[in-house]
Amino acid sequence: MLIGSAWQPGYRGWQTCAVNDDRKRSQLEKLDEIERHAQELIEQPRYIMHDGAPVLHPESGEPLRDYEPLFRGMDIAIRAAELRAQILGLYAPQRHHLVDENGNTIDITRLMPYLRRLGVVPEDE
Repeated sequence: MLIGSAWQPGYRGWQTCAVNDDRKRSQLEKLDEIERHAQELIEQPRYIMHDGAPVLHPESGEPLRDYEPLFRGMDIAIRAAELRAQILGLYAPQRHHLVDENGNTIDITRLMPYLRRLGVVPEDE
């Protein structure tokens, strides 16, 4: 199965190559496990404890919930989702521009003849 593209030195232009599906699948399975644990942190209520007993709300008398594990679980879930998006290539490609030592933008079209000679850009572009 063909999944992505990678730069292959010695070739002209971008060459499509097969990416190791097993490695991606393995990483995604690990993220699934991390997300399951994060969901447990989010769903299971935890209470503020003092001397082995829950601290009670002074007016209602109900135990005070400890929200730190909830926030940790949410943070873990967000990070796992970001990693999953990176692994699956869901982020838009980043755009870069070249600048000289004075901060002026360099027109890349001036570099095209040199890039063609180096074989980085195909002759027909």
